[in-house]
Amino acid sequence: MNHSSELLSACRKVVTAKDEMDIKMGGCESPSTIAEVVAPFYFEESNTKESLIDIDPALVIGAPWRKYAEPEEAAAHEIMDMLDANTERELNAAKYGRVGTLPLYFAKEGKNRASLYRAHQRNVKAFVKQYYYPPPEMLQLEQNPLGGAWWLSTTDRLAISRWGGDRVPLLLPDLSVPLLRAYGVNTGSVLKLSWPHKKRKAELWSEPLRA
Repeated sequence: MNHSSELLSACRKVVTAKDEMDIKMGGCESPSTIAEVVAPFYFEESNTKESLIDIDPALVIGAPWRKYAEPEEAAAHEIMDMLDANTERELNAAKYGRVGTLPLYFAKEGKNRASLYRAHQRNVKAFVKQYYYPPPEMLQLEQNPLGGAWWLSTTDRLAISRWGGDRVPLLLPDLSVPLLRAYGVNTGSVLKLSWPHKKRKAELWSEPLRA
């Protein structure tokens, strides 16, 4: 599937911002948490199967390379050869989620290798599961005219059921708004304000994203 340059650029910006956040915080935020914050309303469907594919690592929300120094070019390719071979044999395999049809992936297993492959401009081999994400016509960006805050709402009943509400705040609008607009989401006016209803989402709006 071909994607616009705007959409690819927005996805790469998310990945870069996650790396910068990890460096600044001196830790590693969960890639799936970042994906939820940037593109709310995606969720896993139990009957979706994984597929082994090669992915541009610039589109993978991952983690630093084990906090070690980057290996030299020859050694790096030996490591990547081994990692790819192991993934094909399903030994310590990379397993990534994809946010719907967006060219945005988040690492579940094999988080650290994403930055290594990026540094050496080599596609990473991984088992990928596509998560459900509402089509753009069932999403709407909303901006509060009083405070400038951004929200995302949906009319997708499956997403509403899974997320426990039809509207969530966008905590990282500089990342979310360009991404969602490139996806084809329209912008409307805020009609009402509501926070996520599920208690399990509380941690999503806490540290370090409020920092």
